[in-house]
Amino acid sequence: MLYKFRLRREGYSNSVHIGDSFEYEKEQYVVIRIGSVKWSTNYVKKVPVLVTKVVAQKYKGELIANKYKAYVSFSKTYRQENVDGYDAKEKILQVGYFIQDADGLVLEVANIDKIAFDFVDLTVYYSARTIPEWSHNEMEEALKKERLKKFTIIPGKQYPSEGPF
Repeated sequence: MLYKFRLRREGYSNSVHIGDSFEYEKEQYVVIRIGSVKWSTNYVKKVPVLVTKVVAQKYKGELIANKYKAYVSFSKTYRQENVDGYDAKEKILQVGYFIQDADGLVLEVANIDKIAFDFVDLTVYYSARTIPEWSHNEMEEALKKERLKKFTIIPGKQYPSEGPF
């Protein structure tokens, strides 16, 4: 199953990449899609800060994307007072945005097909594509790579093989 997250990383050595893993509420997740990035600076620590919007898959979670069509069409109606101004309650979906439906399916807005006024409201017609989930084997491989990255080789003397240690 896929979920939308906002990841915050501080420091020059903290990157975000496809296949990156993290823990949230005692569950393991793997980043399978990066949607956006914002870059700022923590002036107190004098380090860069990355805030990324990602789609991540729960490790050993249920795979549901293959039960749905690859592309779907839908419309959304916006009221001006909810999307206009500094205190807007919602944003108009744009191409590339990730959305999640009630079943937990994550979609990426692929196209804006039509924009029309319905009296004083704005109705936007969209096409979206289902984000394919990774297989359990792909998830295992990504987590294995993450674990191997954390190992460090300690320089030193090599010993001849004389038994178990």
